[in-house]
Amino acid sequence: QVIGPSKPRAFVVFGAGIQSEAHINQHLHSFTTISVCTIVNRNTNERLKDLLIALKIRFPNVDFNACSLEDTEHLARLVSSADIICMTTPSTQPLIQSSWVKQGTHINLIGSYTPEMVEVDKHTIYRAKKILVDSREACRSEAGEIIQASIGDEDLVEIGELFDQAGRPLTAAIDGLKSAGDITIFKSVGIGLMDTVIASLVVNKAVALGVGTNVGSYD
Repeated sequence: QVIGPSKPRAFVVFGAGIQSEAHINQHLHSFTTISVCTIVNRNTNERLKDLLIALKIRFPNVDFNACSLEDTEHLARLVSSADIICMTTPSTQPLIQSSWVKQGTHINLIGSYTPEMVEVDKHTIYRAKKILVDSREACRSEAGEIIQASIGDEDLVEIGELFDQAGRPLTAAIDGLKSAGDITIFKSVGIGLMDTVIASLVVNKAVALGVGTNVGSYD
């Protein structure tokens, strides 16, 4: 994460599926300052309970909690104290109000992937001024939040534009994105190229470690 708070403490995640678990794992490994993680779900079903049990074992120093989407007052308090918010749902209605989000918060929007899906309203989008995206073209045609807020290409910044050809961060570009609005937002709809790159890295790592099974005749 190149934007957002450098030492976050409170982390709020919407959704209790595989995407949610993956992002919780990544954030808690990357930000050891996170001490509180709350999972917001439609209801406290068995999947949520199982996820909380697994996470508490995996990260014993983090205080894990759960909140129902229907508990609006509690949800508003959680969001207003969050340093990072991660949304991993296919919602077609905004899940939070812009007024709940405090200045300096970073929001990851990775659940919606069609023009009809939105996880935040356009007022939240406008607060960031500039939106970091995985693909400008893909988000312009697939991301409901971007489409419904009528965000133009000039306000979409692709991840690759924050690094030089050697992979070094471009400080000026990153600082410009951070200071554009009073919150920061990353929007991803997922692109095949990223899946291919990650799969290649996993295979190379497995070969280097000598693990797994090499299926030589597989095409």
